[in-house]
Amino acid sequence: MSVAIRTSQNVLLEYEPASIGERILAAIIDYVVIFGWLMLTLALPSSLGFRVNSFYSILVLLPVVTYDLVSEWLLNGRSLGKIAMKIRVVMLDGSPPNLGAYLIRWLLRMVESVAFLGESFPLLP
Repeated sequence: MSVAIRTSQNVLLEYEPASIGERILAAIIDYVVIFGWLMLTLALPSSLGFRVNSFYSILVLLPVVTYDLVSEWLLNGRSLGKIAMKIRVVMLDGSPPNLGAYLIRWLLRMVESVAFLGESFPLLP
């Protein structure tokens, strides 16, 4: 199923949206990157005998929480997983999203996570 868009210059553009499989694989790659970051910055220092305090943990978790927002914004709609799968985020009309659109995606992703995980979500009081 391709999507056709008529631009303001009356040019018809057609593109193929990413399949659900491509999106899932891109998300898995992103989760592997995040897991690797956590292992490198939290588990490795702890296993070497370094004491990990709460300030350090918050500093390490900041890139995890903002990974989607920052990577999609700085990499033109792509995260490392999306780059590997050769897909990107675009607006419905095919144009690149602005920071506001990325921010809304990021906030809704957090809402979905809370809704999906329910009471088992560790950051909720």
